[in-house]
Amino acid sequence: MNPLSHAVPVLVVLLLGLAPEARAEVVPVRSGRDVVFRSGDTHRIGGRLELGGSVRFEPGAVIKLDPGAALVLGPGVRIDWRAEPYRPVVITARDDDSAGEAVPGSTGRPTPESDGTTGLELDAPGRTGPLRFDNLRIANVGVALRIRGAADLSFWHL
Repeated sequence: MNPLSHAVPVLVVLLLGLAPEARAEVVPVRSGRDVVFRSGDTHRIGGRLELGGSVRFEPGAVIKLDPGAALVLGPGVRIDWRAEPYRPVVITARDDDSAGEAVPGSTGRPTPESDGTTGLELDAPGRTGPLRFDNLRIANVGVALRIRGAADLSFWHL
């Protein structure tokens, strides 16, 4: 009997067990709390989400916005931006199934020009020190980026 004949199915089961599962996480609309947009997760924002405290964006995080939603980073928020080349942070419409997992209610046909969605809104007054966003993809939203006030901002590899 060939000793490998029984090992191959076990190896296949082990490899399948190691595959990471992507999951859709609904992010509650609350302001002023610490948030982590985790790598490999699909996060859904159902309305205007105004964040304070600290916000971490991990590489490969996907953030999906319902029609009319916005991701707002307040003036005092501490941003930990960890996106990498080939693993950008993606902000897109709920109906965009090309990134992350399809979320409940998705039509698979995003219509950004008519839904009033803002990808990323930054309230900059009072912000001190430079802030750099790199490896960011914003797609299928009505307004990609809205910045209020003056700040030392830089954007790379968008």
